[in-house]
Amino acid sequence: MSQHNAVPVEVYRTYNVSVVKATNNEYVPPKEKHVRRLMMITYNPGNGYDHPRVGSEDIVTAIKRRFSSGSPIIVLKSLILLHRLMQEGDVRFAKVCKERPSIFALGPFQDAERGLGYELAEYAKRYVVYLNSRALFLRDAGFDIDHDEKDAILHSCRRLDSTKVAELLPVVLKLMQALVKIGIQPASFKDPVVCSANILLLKDSFHLYRFSNEIS
Repeated sequence: MSQHNAVPVEVYRTYNVSVVKATNNEYVPPKEKHVRRLMMITYNPGNGYDHPRVGSEDIVTAIKRRFSSGSPIIVLKSLILLHRLMQEGDVRFAKVCKERPSIFALGPFQDAERGLGYELAEYAKRYVVYLNSRALFLRDAGFDIDHDEKDAILHSCRRLDSTKVAELLPVVLKLMQALVKIGIQPASFKDPVVCSANILLLKDSFHLYRFSNEIS
């Protein structure tokens, strides 16, 4: 069933426009009002639309469609939007990402052979590898570092038996390696778009540090 058949056309246009505006080719981070609008939908499927089938699945599909734009700026902003919604959207959004690894596939880039376009495309390629590893980690860990309470996470970590820890360690290692390979540099914080991605990555790094300490 096509997206247009799944929900009314006017509803599709409403949330799809928010995705498109949040990930346009302006060299600024995704605009907060559009991010917040999409975040609201993840918590309240159908809110404001009178259509309960509009929710995280639809937003993930709309973001995935932006990955095929070929524009390094649009793709990178789409990854930032996806990451932000995984962190701060409803747990159902993260669940969709964990269950659909195919969303972490980028199309070919255009005009990315030199200069800023090349740098953004290379950053996006490393970033999507990290996000894919992140989704796999959340799937295998059995709890959510973004949404579960700190005490609940600590309790879950301390209850892991040696077999489960042995299974999780390679997943955690792969995630940490993907994070390191992104290669966050101090100078990149002067770039408005890359900086917004770096902030999300640094937030993840604190969670990973705490988790690795608990299971080690």
